[in-house]
Amino acid sequence: MSKPKVLLIIHSMALGGGEKLCIELATFCQSIGYEPHILVLSRIKKEYHDDKLPQMGIKLHRINIYNIRRIMHLGKFFKALFWKYIVLKNINSFYKSVHVIGVTNLVNLLSENLIPSEKVISWHITNRVQYTEEKLAFPESIFQNKKNHFVLMNPFQKEEILSHYKDVQCQFTDFKLFIHHAEH
Repeated sequence: MSKPKVLLIIHSMALGGGEKLCIELATFCQSIGYEPHILVLSRIKKEYHDDKLPQMGIKLHRINIYNIRRIMHLGKFFKALFWKYIVLKNINSFYKSVHVIGVTNLVNLLSENLIPSEKVISWHITNRVQYTEEKLAFPESIFQNKKNHFVLMNPFQKEEILSHYKDVQCQFTDFKLFIHHAEH
């Protein structure tokens, strides 16, 4: 019997906190019997973690999901079409759970109607201090949708969202960051 699949969506697998979180989530999924897949949006060139992931049993997919018309390689073109119009549109048929690392990635996916928000969990990995004039740069509607679910890394994030946006109706879950201490 095949293991249930979990999809983790991120913009990059270079070095950074979001990337570390993505690997932590993938290894946790493995430890509880799931098959993790990582989908890297728009960056198709090899990055820092690419060689490590297959050795860890984690499947990595790199798809230029936003600029399909610019893909010159026929195989990559059809792979991008398959992901954009088959997998992402019917994501719940392929994956038991879908996690988007970074609210910006969720905003981009939803703005292009690439995924339904109902069964997607978004991991909020930033604080307002990281933005120009310390203001969060997300559309207000993202937090007004009752179907959107955000996992928060620290206690300040919820306070920042509630003080910056009106009529917040989304769901929040607090999560202690980095449960594994091994180097990846």
